Amino acid sequence: MELGVERITALWFLVIGASHVAAPAAWAKLFIGWRELGEQGSLMNGLLHAPLAVLIIGFHQMYAWPGLAVTALGWLLLLKSSAYLLAPHLLGKAQKASDQGEPRRYRAAGVLLMLLGAGVGSMTL
Repeated sequence: MELGVERITALWFLVIGASHVAAPAAWAKLFIGWRELGEQGSLMNGLLHAPLAVLIIGFHQMYAWPGLAVTALGWLLLLKSSAYLLAPHLLGKAQKASDQGEPRRYRAAGVLLMLLGAGVGSMTL
């Protein structure tokens, strides 16, 4: 089961990262739109991260290296998701337009996500 979760995690980060690299302006527009929605946008941001977090936490509780990295990632994603879902009134307005409207930041984030996905993927070999 853990191996399957690691593969799903790797694919998730590789695809989302590649999307950030290929379509940074679209990601910028998405998050700008969510910011403009305020609390509703905060909820959507939380829901974006929740599925992978729940999958990892539910099926990948390993506390030895290298599996610990994926387990920790799941808990961090749950923390991020929970913050947006439980405090939308605070986080919905906290995001800065300048941070979200910069497509090259999304490309850089995409590269980091792809590296993360490759790192997790290398664990499954």
